[in-house]
Amino acid sequence: MLVTLPCGDILEMNISQTPPRSKQSVMLTVRRGGHIQRIVNTECSSKSMATELLEWVAEELRAGICYLGTSNGKPVVITTECL
Repeated sequence: MLVTLPCGDILEMNISQTPPRSKQSVMLTVRRGGHIQRIVNTECSSKSMATELLEWVAEELRAGICYLGTSNGKPVVITTECL
């Protein structure tokens, strides 16, 4: 899913699934700097939940309510209400 931010930047967001034999979890990912990185604290137990979360995060990013920051070099969603 392509997300256009208020500043004009375009992010490529998607869902990533862990290997089936491990404890299966689904996370949101974003392409930043040419690399696909998992977004911290977006782990879900099912793909349908992750899809809903992806749509919600995309709408929040488009509206400028939240933005992507970094924590220990990993992407994290930060809401502007927390600032």
